[in-house]
Amino acid sequence: MDSESSSSEDEALVLVKYFSLEDPFPTTQRHSISALEALSICLRRMAYPARLSDLEDLFGRDTTAISSISNASLDTLYDKFHGLLQFDYKRLTSATLSAYAWAIHANEAPLETCVGFIDGTVRGTCRPNKNQRYMFNGHKSKLLDVAAPCLSANGNHFVLYGDPAYGQQEHIIAPFKGASLSEDEQEFNERMSAVRVSVEWGFGKIVRYWAFIDFSKNQKVYLQRLGKMYAVGAVLTNVHTGLHGSQTSSFFRMTPPTIQQYIGLE
Repeated sequence: MDSESSSSEDEALVLVKYFSLEDPFPTTQRHSISALEALSICLRRMAYPARLSDLEDLFGRDTTAISSISNASLDTLYDKFHGLLQFDYKRLTSATLSAYAWAIHANEAPLETCVGFIDGTVRGTCRPNKNQRYMFNGHKSKLLDVAAPCLSANGNHFVLYGDPAYGQQEHIIAPFKGASLSEDEQEFNERMSAVRVSVEWGFGKIVRYWAFIDFSKNQKVYLQRLGKMYAVGAVLTNVHTGLHGSQTSSFFRMTPPTIQQYIGLE
């Protein structure tokens, strides 16, 4: 996948293989289409906020067919892989978490047991003409509820680092607050901030490669699969990292999982 087309043909073929997509690809409108073309249409649709009519010449199909095929591909990818975005108890073993803690501390973070950074992101949508209040979610993350068993397994006490809004908790460390911080407290905040910024890189990579989901004027709640699209974008971004690495993996000098490892083939 590259930043302009989201996928070279060779890499799209790799994805078709490892994603185990049916070929020919089934759609509700019974289009005659290969798995490669169906996936390519979906990737191109997500890669840039173009009008469907702009894709007619590229794929040689009308807008109705492009929309139907793109949605069918999106549904398939979501159904097969959205579970990858849940907490991964199998991969996040004590040994793996220890490696993460070492990598973070090696980048001059003062904490020796920090294994990651907790944060969230807000995605804009086109203002809906009804039920606008439901588009705003103020619920706190439930990540810690599911992560706690891993963070304290085998007598360990790993922690996550978050912004001041999270406060101090058993497994969350936040910056020191106040107008009169000591030099040590200021240094702690600065050094942790320097590594915590990495959590923003992941969010940024998703919208950089899948720009359609960052174009709020076209994110229409009642007309498009917005939640599915963002989830699939996150999965595909992780797959891209498996193929090419990322700013985060380079910064912490860690090798990301391969595609096979990520989707559970190894």
